[in-house]
Amino acid sequence: MSNVKNYSEQGGEHWVVEGELEIAAGGKLTFEGKELKAAGLMESG
Repeated sequence: MSNVKNYSEQGGEHWVVEGELEIAAGGKLTFEGKELKAAGLMESG
């Protein structure tokens, strides 16, 4: 196990994110080949 918040376990099939996951402009998140869209946006700060 790693001492960082975000890491890939051996083999890369399982990712652990304890910190924040940011999808940058132009990036996308897919699940079973379908793009996931944000249900709503939260303001930071």
